[in-house]
Amino acid sequence: MKQEKAISADPQTNARYRKSGITYDGVHKMYQLQTPCPQQDLPLKQSKTMIIKLNINEMLVAMYIGSRRQAESIYRDRKPRFPESVPGELWGFHIEAAHAELAVAKYFGIYWGFHVNTFHTPDIINTILEVRWSMKPFVKVRPDDTGIVISVTGSCPNYEIKGWITAEEAKQEIYLYNKEPICYFVPHTKLHDISKLNLNKAKQ
Repeated sequence: MKQEKAISADPQTNARYRKSGITYDGVHKMYQLQTPCPQQDLPLKQSKTMIIKLNINEMLVAMYIGSRRQAESIYRDRKPRFPESVPGELWGFHIEAAHAELAVAKYFGIYWGFHVNTFHTPDIINTILEVRWSMKPFVKVRPDDTGIVISVTGSCPNYEIKGWITAEEAKQEIYLYNKEPICYFVPHTKLHDISKLNLNKAKQ
């Protein structure tokens, strides 16, 4: 039996893939990954958030990208914005962040980019999307951020997209953390539902 192209029985999710002109199978061909098993790796609909489960191939490729980012930072002696609480912590942060970026790309059915050593550019290629991973109940927005910031929590292989906010909308005094490094912390309760994000407006 020929495999169904749609990734979900949810009409809104399938519509996003059709509008992008990319089928779910097509995304996996670009990633050179295996098509995941239905019911196991597909997004699970929540009231406001969305849970994405990565398959083993997605986990491995994102782990490599995250590790490569941290290795490059160490080799080039880059100083982190926030110091490590324990030795080796940044390795885990980079790996989880890379998984979170891939999870968002998987949700939208678009190409991630697999980028390393790119700064002040969107986290997902050909979009204005910034993806921020954290286990805290808020998302951090920097003063120089632009575009749309998406908050993701969770750990491998399950990631929860908590919502989104425009960078300009986040830069309100009520969210300001007025200590170095200056940034804005927006509670998840103030984020927009990820299903309400118009991907066409988020493309470059």
